[in-house]
Amino acid sequence: MATPPDFTVGQVLTAAQMNAVGMWKTGSVTLTGQTTAQINDCFMADFDNYLLIYSIKGTSSGFYFRLSVGGVPNATANSYVQSGRYVGYPTVGAGDFNGSGDSFGLSFYSTFMNAGNLTIVAPFKAETTSFSGTYNSQNASVYTGGYHNQNTSYDGLYFYNTTATGMTGTISVIGINQ
Repeated sequence: MATPPDFTVGQVLTAAQMNAVGMWKTGSVTLTGQTTAQINDCFMADFDNYLLIYSIKGTSSGFYFRLSVGGVPNATANSYVQSGRYVGYPTVGAGDFNGSGDSFGLSFYSTFMNAGNLTIVAPFKAETTSFSGTYNSQNASVYTGGYHNQNTSYDGLYFYNTTATGMTGTISVIGINQ
């Protein structure tokens, strides 16, 4: 028998083999012109950490997310703390940004295709959730990180942009088996 993940047609997989899979898709959404999107039930007790992968375009302002419980996003003021370093935009060179607010930014301006990834640590646990990742957004590369300072167990994500411009693309959440 082949060793996973090299499965063969007709092979019967055991629970032990399936439990050894390193990553598991727990949720996704395809954006087809809407200004908001929700992925519910993507965080669970099976995983401590998650990878958020996205590629979107069509918004003339920032693209943000909030953690949610039962479909209700947490928009508590100053609860999302974020810092980072951007290279290339708005001027040639590099710059830093720091701040806190009611959401976590995933891009600045994304009228062009924008791609990124974010590691989300402990969203289902009732403790501080931390974030770390990178994205490319209209002539800029950004390295960002931060945390959400509410000790709440979250089960989903709410995405939005700050204008009424519809977005297109895909967003996936993947549980990391450690």
